Amino acid sequence: MKSSEHKYQFEKLIAHGHADRAECLLSEDFAVDVMHSENACILEESTIWQERKYATMERACRKKFLHYSHAKEVLLKSKSKLAESTLNMEWGTGLDMRRTIETNPDFWPSKNMLGKILKHITGDLLEEICLQQIDSSRTEKRKTVSLLAATYSKKQAVE
Repeated sequence: MKSSEHKYQFEKLIAHGHADRAECLLSEDFAVDVMHSENACILEESTIWQERKYATMERACRKKFLHYSHAKEVLLKSKSKLAESTLNMEWGTGLDMRRTIETNPDFWPSKNMLGKILKHITGDLLEEICLQQIDSSRTEKRKTVSLLAATYSKKQAVE
């Protein structure tokens, strides 16, 4: 998929049995074109989609950050606000970029669901990094203990 937006809208149409419309979305070059496409705008409020859309967006974002190391690095370096500074009241902050930066997140007028998803993914990635470091540290300790044991055994054999 070209973008997370492509994936999100594609999954929405597939969930509603519109594979033909979903295929049309793939020809769009830019995420903004996909988002405003007539094919994508349908069905947004259906009950089926309301139950699936957050999980769909999270899967699309996870895939993006696992696949593209640069995007992962940028996400992990972002220490403050994670938000899409758009006027979108569900996925964004509900504010333009300047107001998003200047306003305390507690006072953003929207749900900022994309920001919440990104925070969740960031937490998972940081936890994964910590676990890898712990595992690496344990492996190094085991190697050291094995080396010491081998050295001790050699000394014992010589004596």
